[in-house]
Amino acid sequence: MMDKKVQILSIEYHWEQRLLRVLLGILFILTLSYLYFVAASVMNVIAHKEADVRSTALETSTGLLERQYFALSQEITPESGGTLGLSKISDQSYVYRPGNIGAATIASIQGAI
Repeated sequence: MMDKKVQILSIEYHWEQRLLRVLLGILFILTLSYLYFVAASVMNVIAHKEADVRSTALETSTGLLERQYFALSQEITPESGGTLGLSKISDQSYVYRPGNIGAATIASIQGAI
């Protein structure tokens, strides 16, 4: 009886080899996927640190440009504008553009006339 149980367990079915290969293939693909995502995460951290360094450098250069702009803008006065080719405006005209409510009011007034 015992020999029969061992004999049943030692029988190899025709689909066992195919199933084993499929499972090993899936394990291989999952391992490669895991390694890819770990490497992508590490590269993302490195890129983030480089972006922070670049951002800091850009902020510094922007700050320096703003300082130069404000220093130069303090030198421009209405009197020095003529040397830069600017002219004084004698008459100022402003344009009023009504919104939707103003347009509706104007239309209703014109309709009443």
